[in-house]
Amino acid sequence: MKLTFSWQDAAGRETPCCSSVIVNKDGVSLLACLLMDDGGQGYLGTVPWIDEGIAKVDAVLGGEITEGNWDRDDWGAKLKSDEAVIYSLNDEDYKEVIDLTVLRRALVAWREFVQSVPDTNIKKEVEI
Repeated sequence: MKLTFSWQDAAGRETPCCSSVIVNKDGVSLLACLLMDDGGQGYLGTVPWIDEGIAKVDAVLGGEITEGNWDRDDWGAKLKSDEAVIYSLNDEDYKEVIDLTVLRRALVAWREFVQSVPDTNIKKEVEI
C-alpha cells in the first residue's frame, strides 16, 4: 500500500496531508483520515497521540494485550492480533480492515513526516 504525504497551505499555515491509493467506494481512505485526525490540536499536538497508537499496536503485536482501541475525535482503530479495523466514530458503517503491521508502519512514517520541516513543495511517497 502506498501513502502520499504532503504539506498543504490552509489559511496561511502549513498542514500535513495524507492520501492513499486504496480508497473505499466513496473515494475515501479511512487510514488517511485516521492519520490526519488532529483532534483540533494542530498536527504537532498529535505526536504524543501517534506515540500512544504505536505503543498500543506494539502491545498487541507483542502479546501483552489481546486487543485494544485507539481513537481520536472522528476516527478510531480496533486493534487485534493480526488486523486493525479503522472506523468512523460518526458512522458505524464506515470501516476498513488493514493488517496491524501496516498500521504500525503508517503511524511511524506519519510521525516522522509531521515532525519534519513544513514545505508545500515536498511530496513524500511511502510504501507501507
